[in-house]
Amino acid sequence: ATSFCWIVAAFCQSWGFGIFLSVLVAILAGMFVGVINSTLITYGRLPPFIATLGMMITLEGVILVWTNGIGITDISDSFLFIAQGYIWKIPFPIFILFAVCSIDSFILNRLKIGRHILVLVGQEEVALLTGLKVIKLKNFMYMCMGFHVGIAGVMLTSRLSAGVPTAGGELLFSAISAVVIGGTKLSGGRGTIYGTVVGVLIIGIINNGLNLLDVSSFWQMITRGLIILGAVLFDKLKEKEVYE
Repeated sequence: ATSFCWIVAAFCQSWGFGIFLSVLVAILAGMFVGVINSTLITYGRLPPFIATLGMMITLEGVILVWTNGIGITDISDSFLFIAQGYIWKIPFPIFILFAVCSIDSFILNRLKIGRHILVLVGQEEVALLTGLKVIKLKNFMYMCMGFHVGIAGVMLTSRLSAGVPTAGGELLFSAISAVVIGGTKLSGGRGTIYGTVVGVLIIGIINNGLNLLDVSSFWQMITRGLIILGAVLFDKLKEKEVYE
């Protein structure tokens, strides 16, 4: 979905849309994908993994058909400020990151809906028994996912000054690595926003370090895979110790 929003933002720029409209359309596209995923999961009774995986593959095909595999480079200079600009010598993406993380952390930790979401993703049966509106919560969760995906697509378009239809495959693995390293439990129920930020920083440092050492991209993929396996294994072993 991130690649899809990436291409949507690039196309909006090539069609002459302004910054605000390009960002808005990309975010709405991400939220629309979230609504489709939520519908497939809540009403179609599909497992979340299958629904999101199927949607990811479908959107990759849509991107290639839409672009014929050709990149989009008609990005305005003003749009590039989103990911390449500076305010008070601080990169503008830092402000975006701080704003998004602050809002997400407030929702999860301060609002009732955030606590309900943590219960739902941790133990759905408990959420049902306690009378939580599971379907509405899932719809909200997947729409939020789409919102963040839209922002990520906009950032990639601005950062790379282009829409690249074949370059989004590794984003999934980097995202999973960062989330796992940040302490989020893949089975749900535990995780923090700022823990994920720390995970992103660690993955970024590892990737940059491997690039500086001129390590082959093939070995970098192996490294990322081992990091994910190691983090999940460590989490399981720690959970086992708690129950013992």
